[in-house]
This record gives sequence, C-alpha cells and structure tokens, in this order.
Amino acid sequence: MPFHTSLHSPFHAPTKPPPQEIDQLRKQVAAERNTRVSLETQLNVRRETPNSSTPQQPIPLETVGQPGTTALSDKIEMLQRNRDVYMQEAQRLTEENDKLVKIKNAMEESMEQMVRQIEQLTVQLNDATALPAQQRSEKQLREDMNFRDVFQLGLDQYIVCRHPCSYGAAGKHGILYIAPKCICFSQTLNRKEIKDPNDILVLQYDAIKSLEKVQKFKISFGVTKQLEFTMMDDTVHVFAGFPRRGTAYRDICTQGKNIPVAWALVE
Repeated sequence: MPFHTSLHSPFHAPTKPPPQEIDQLRKQVAAERNTRVSLETQLNVRRETPNSSTPQQPIPLETVGQPGTTALSDKIEMLQRNRDVYMQEAQRLTEENDKLVKIKNAMEESMEQMVRQIEQLTVQLNDATALPAQQRSEKQLREDMNFRDVFQLGLDQYIVCRHPCSYGAAGKHGILYIAPKCICFSQTLNRKEIKDPNDILVLQYDAIKSLEKVQKFKISFGVTKQLEFTMMDDTVHVFAGFPRRGTAYRDICTQGKNIPVAWALVE
C-alpha cells in the first residue's frame, strides 16, 4: 500500500518567508552592524588621544539603547567618558573665574590708588589757593608757575619774597627765593637757560639743622655778612652779598616758624 503524506502533516517542509521580509531583516542586521562599528571607532579614537588640547564632546546619551549599544559595558564607557568631559569643562570654567577675580581685585586696587592721588592733589590745590590775604597779580601767578617748574615744587609753593645774593666760595650771583616750606637759589627762573642742574639749589626747612648770621673778612672785599645754613647731614651752604641781610634772615625765620622748626624759633 503506497504511503501518502498529508498536506497538514507536521512532517512537511517549512514554508519559505516572503522576499520582502528577508530584505527587511538584512537591512536591520546591517544597520546594527554599522551602528556598533561607528561607536567602537569613536571609543578607540578617544582612548588613543586622551591629552588632546581640543575639548572632547560627550557622546549623546540619546544613542544609549539604540541598536548596537545595548551592551552594558558600552553604556558604562559612554557615561564615564561624558563625566570626564564635564569635569574638564568645569575645571576650565573655574580657572577662568579665578582669572576674572584677580583682574577685578587689581582694578579695585588701582581705583583706590587713583582716589588717594586725587585726594592728595585736592589737598595741594586747596593749599595753593590759601595764599596770603593780598591778591596775587597775574604777573605773580606766572612767576609762581615758573618758580615751581624750575625747582620741581608742589602746587602749595609760591614766592613769598626774594633777596639777591651770591652763593658758595665761587660767589655765584643769583636770587634767593623764600617759599612757605623751602628756600631756593637760582640765577634765573627761565628753565631753558638752566644748563646745569647744579645751578639750582633747594633747601627744605625741616632739613636745616641751624641758621646763623656770620661775618667774615676777605682782603678783596673786606667784611662780608653771610647767612650760613647747616643741614641735618652736616653739609654747609653759605650765602653772602645781601643788600639787607637782616631782612632776609627775618623773612626766612618767619616761614620756618610756620612749619615749625627749632632753629627758626630761637631767632
């Protein structure tokens, strides 16, 4: 008796899938393979260049869970890499913030110095305007400007009075200018005519140890009346040839009393 196989028998050959389903499965496998190769390439590149100066971009977290990234090790690797990138960015921002803080502190210190300088200049300007009761003429103001320019003095210094005389053993002729805080000697108030810095002399009252009226005899000139200044460092400056030495002495002592200094108080 011949053996017949039923169409519904469990032993018949399996049905072949449609071509469309086969193509779809092939495309899905290829896509998963390409995704995994791309991620592995990115990870290998980042492992090989850990010290690159170019900031590394974190792997988008959206890629986690897509085909080809389902392995737990890949997820951990991506999260650690992102953490390192964020930590580096935080360190960079912290360093930039420290630099900005230093710049801010330096600017504040500079502003404080400028404020102090403005205050000092304001005090000097107020002192300069507090001149004697008599009105300073335009000519006197010009002379005061030249006086301060030649002797490099502050705005609070001006010419109180002047006395012609000679200075030193060589008898250099010039003018002794008496100011509120110092006496000055020069042959001219024209700065352009001063060729040698030694041609000008400035003696601050608080640097003078003593002031004496001295008389000395010279064969060629006879008796000369002098004013002798002894400084704190024991150097001596001698002025002679005053038309009115007594007046010059009193004018100097009057300004010295305003400081005050001891040698002016024992006049």
